Amino acid sequence: MKYLDNQGQPIAALQSKDRIKRDVSEFVGICKGVIADGLVVAEEVEFIANWLHTHQEAMDQWPLNVVVERLPEIMADGVVDPDEQLELIRLISGITGGNPAGDVASLSTELPFSSPLPELTIDGCKFCVTGTFEFGTRKKVQDAIESKGGVVLSGVKADLDFLVIGTIGSRDWKHSTFGNKIEKAVEYQTKGRQIHIIPESHWVRYVA
Repeated sequence: MKYLDNQGQPIAALQSKDRIKRDVSEFVGICKGVIADGLVVAEEVEFIANWLHTHQEAMDQWPLNVVVERLPEIMADGVVDPDEQLELIRLISGITGGNPAGDVASLSTELPFSSPLPELTIDGCKFCVTGTFEFGTRKKVQDAIESKGGVVLSGVKADLDFLVIGTIGSRDWKHSTFGNKIEKAVEYQTKGRQIHIIPESHWVRYVA
């Protein structure tokens, strides 16, 4: 393989690729450090934002692109409130766990998605969302559903139509807080209720 150009210098494209790889690795390390104490404070969010600003070349790479998209919403008022802190911890936990956003196969193989995945009718249907979404914050996801006439429930009820699971999740979903909603939906399914459990990647096709 050719690594040098005609002047004997390293090929720029290869140098760039190596830099991006190092940047992504460094960013994952930073994320691990940020959530090490189970808290994400405003100063840490600002540090991440500044780091991203100085590493523009890698900003369209996963997982940097996911965080870049989320930060403006979180930093809008200069305060990281409890909901935003929890959202960030979930997001960063998913990143440091090594689950590539958008790759549903990287989540637990035991996630009980409906098979085949159903056609979605949003208008007039009831939705519940759980997990952490690449699409955006929980509020952004709920707003997207409601803007198309859907109803968002805070919990899994017998008359629920769709439970949507965010892409960024944990292989140990059964032991996580969002696993409770999944188990409840499965329980209703065994009782004959027509609740569809779907991944974010399927849901987003109908709201994008």
